[in-house]
Amino acid sequence: MYFKKFEIPNTLIKMKKNTILIAVLGTFLSAQYSHAQKTNNDTIKTADIPKVTVFGKLHLKSVDRHINPKTLDFIQDANLGATLSKISGIQNSYFGPNVGTPVIRSLSSHRVKVLMDGLGINDLSGISPTFNLPLAQEDIVSMDVYKGSATVLYGGKAIGGAVNLQSNVIPSKFEEKKITGLANLQGSSNGGFKQSVSVNGNNGKNLLWHIGAVNFENKVVRIPGNTKPDFLYDPKVIGFDTALQFYGQMNVHSENELNVTIFPYISQYVLDHLGDPDYGLSENDKYTFKETYFDINTFTYKPNPRNELYVPVQDQVKDRYKPVVKSVKDMVPTKRGEIPH
Repeated sequence: MYFKKFEIPNTLIKMKKNTILIAVLGTFLSAQYSHAQKTNNDTIKTADIPKVTVFGKLHLKSVDRHINPKTLDFIQDANLGATLSKISGIQNSYFGPNVGTPVIRSLSSHRVKVLMDGLGINDLSGISPTFNLPLAQEDIVSMDVYKGSATVLYGGKAIGGAVNLQSNVIPSKFEEKKITGLANLQGSSNGGFKQSVSVNGNNGKNLLWHIGAVNFENKVVRIPGNTKPDFLYDPKVIGFDTALQFYGQMNVHSENELNVTIFPYISQYVLDHLGDPDYGLSENDKYTFKETYFDINTFTYKPNPRNELYVPVQDQVKDRYKPVVKSVKDMVPTKRGEIPH
């Protein structure tokens, strides 16, 4: 067996040593990085933020107008809309002297929210302007008016604004006087008559109470004319317009009559025997389409006289009868110059 001896250069040995050292060092660093990464992912650290205290006054620029009790007594009217219409930028929806809701920037109904002591009033005024707000103005002591959008405070139904009413129905503080009260008497020719009383009291310790009562009556509202326009009584206008009859609440009586203008001739035979009860002829029987009639005395055909009321170019079947209005009356009797309750 033959063996050959050879030597490894020192340079190669040094390179292998460096390579091994680098490989070992890289493996160690990789393990440390993996361990650190795993440790960071599995650990949740909580950082406490130091508290910061801010001193100042809380000011929300939302209330455009606050109406105090003194001003409210001066501008108070028959309804809330009429009361607030005395403020710039607010109008009254006006549906009669006793019905009215606020209109802010030409917006009303469900776009202007009305609240009582911070709680929304559930009513039907948003459906129809004929419904009034269910509240007694005698119990209102002040108002906050939001003429800008108040949606942030009161939701989407306050996009045009809001009116927050403060009342004394639920007392919130002890007054100096144990018993305070207010009596109110109102009356006008068309606004009706109203009497109200509101009394608040306390025992000075732990009891607050409120008593209130309102009586309102409005029998008749006087107007210069009729409650309905004159054209509702015109047979030519309302005669056969069923929609107009329904909305105007009118009772129209009509009948179908013979259209005498469709016949070009008048029967001479019927004219000769019209008054004879044996023939039983009527006025409508004398109109005919026939140009001649048979004379039994001479046994000849003779011409019929012409109908002076004849109007040509009419259908003999469709236009034979025409409806005629006999009377137009109110379903509910009305009196001129007054609006009934």
